[in-house]
Amino acid sequence: EETASNIEVCNSANPDCNYEVGTEEAIHKYTSEELDIFLTALQKRLGVELWKKIKFAVIQAGTRIVGTQNVGTFDEERCIQMIEVCRNHGLLSKEHNGDYLSDKQIRLRFSLGLDGLNIAPEFGVDETKLILNELDDNNRDKFYNLCLESARWVKWFPPGFKPGEENKEQIIQASGHYVFSHPEFQEIKNSVPAADKKIKTFFKRKLSNLIKIAHGKNNV
Repeated sequence: EETASNIEVCNSANPDCNYEVGTEEAIHKYTSEELDIFLTALQKRLGVELWKKIKFAVIQAGTRIVGTQNVGTFDEERCIQMIEVCRNHGLLSKEHNGDYLSDKQIRLRFSLGLDGLNIAPEFGVDETKLILNELDDNNRDKFYNLCLESARWVKWFPPGFKPGEENKEQIIQASGHYVFSHPEFQEIKNSVPAADKKIKTFFKRKLSNLIKIAHGKNNV
């Protein structure tokens, strides 16, 4: 009901939007059967025209992120079952928490029929690292303080994790991308104008490689 209601509100504001539905298991875990029930009910609730605007459904296969590591246990059979549910409903499948996987692990997922993989946090960490490499100690400390105050690092670490001198780098890497739009961070980044060129070059190469992996081609 919440999903349908939100799609209706968004559609009234902008009828050109398309949608992804479902969620990762860290937020709410479901089985392939429950995903099927959810999508069936959603299709009935929304009607033909709004249902056509849903493009992706989120599948769950055991992935989980802690800090900047993928510590989940991939369940191949569960992945296959959920992909099948998506196909039965005419939707593309997307797995969240696809960050920090090896080329082999990514290739396996797409060979099973997966259509999409969410790796945005990994890209945020990559960009953060590239910027950090350009900063002096003073600006590193400013960057850390912004991350600490944002409290966005909390979701990426286990309960009881406490920030300190020994894990400053971990906190920046895991949450730095959340403060990129902060005015103080913009000042920090402007102090290293060479960073943007390095970031663009890095991601052009990385994206090209990921596309080749997803299509089953050799890593280059």
